[in-house]
Amino acid sequence: MGHRFLEHTMPRLADELGQLRKALEAIVELARAGDAHVAPPLPGAVPRTAWNATLLQIAAKHLRIDSFEPQGSDRLDFRQVHVAGVGAALRAAYRAGIAAGVRHVSLDDRESEESPDRDR
Repeated sequence: MGHRFLEHTMPRLADELGQLRKALEAIVELARAGDAHVAPPLPGAVPRTAWNATLLQIAAKHLRIDSFEPQGSDRLDFRQVHVAGVGAALRAAYRAGIAAGVRHVSLDDRESEESPDRDR
């Protein structure tokens, strides 16, 4: 059991900590830049256009909003939406964000497993 811990568990833990360090460095860099609205794309991350399409699908389904572009009219640009729809949209966006993060982590895992010069 100790052999498995030293040969398998500890290197895996070190890899996970390395990935966490990289993610935290990116967050700190964004915080120092002071511009949380313009995040650099992460390797394997969902492209912004695909993410915008996902958010638009959520908005259309839960809020009956079919475009994020201003229409130039208060009647068209300001909507009344039911609080339940807002809650459902927020939950759907949260789940979509989690799914995007899982895909990002999964891609990172595959890349590191395929790398022959990986440090352990």
